[in-house]
Amino acid sequence: MTSWYCVAAMLLISELETKSNCFRPVIGTVAQPKSRQTQINREVILGSIKSCLNVLFKDKTNVLIKYQKTNTKKGLSLFIVCKFAKKRAFMRIFAVGRNYAEHIQELNNERPDEPIVFTKPDTAVLRNNAPFYYPSFSRDIHHEVELVLRICKEGKNIEEKFASKYYDAIGIGIDFTARDIQTKLKAKSLPWDIAKGFNGSAPISDKFIPVEQFADKNNINFKLEIDGQLKQQGNTNLLLFSFDYIISYLSKFFTLRTGDLIFTGTPKGVGPVTIGNKLTAYIEDEKLLEFEVK
Repeated sequence: MTSWYCVAAMLLISELETKSNCFRPVIGTVAQPKSRQTQINREVILGSIKSCLNVLFKDKTNVLIKYQKTNTKKGLSLFIVCKFAKKRAFMRIFAVGRNYAEHIQELNNERPDEPIVFTKPDTAVLRNNAPFYYPSFSRDIHHEVELVLRICKEGKNIEEKFASKYYDAIGIGIDFTARDIQTKLKAKSLPWDIAKGFNGSAPISDKFIPVEQFADKNNINFKLEIDGQLKQQGNTNLLLFSFDYIISYLSKFFTLRTGDLIFTGTPKGVGPVTIGNKLTAYIEDEKLLEFEVK
């Protein structure tokens, strides 16, 4: 589905900036002085604006530019109308369940022989520390803090020894789970997508730490605090299935693409959240995620 937006762009050009070919784009109209000595090729201006808008909106839009000449007391103006065609987001969210032994025990689950994989839609993602709104369909929403891998390279059927080349950074996120709904569905041996993939169920840190900044990927500490009290803490040396094994395993069934995210499992200590809680998540001692439940 394509949505269209109209914006206007303004380029302020002083004589000095003209001579040095420096542009300062802002919102408004594009004005050109009448003086031939200070005029800049219109196509250069349009190209500059288009480049700036593409950078501003990154890869989320296609920018198409139309212009209309108008005469003003200050000179010739170009009114720029830009159409933005929203690109479909291809990011997918994979998640691995039961990847820490003590978490398996606290929920009385069976230890798996292979990773238990489920997915969340991109509508589950919460960014910018946006608040999580407690859904009306559940009375038992649980927090599950997890390290999140960011895929940087497309691949399938990846051998474990090469898997580290396919993710470049690690963030942190919360896998919110409607435990009451999940329990009912599991009792009937039914899929529990709605218990894991509902809107806003995946708050994720905006910052991802480059992998090369970790001395040892198998010894990363992370934790979750609620209202200043420690609720969960884990270390990657306790993973049943390592990052590289997860990448290799997933790629047998799915082509992994740049931008995909992988939740790698939660340690013990999962439990309910309530309206008014403030959740804060850390990798090592760096706070990367903080938001409220409303």
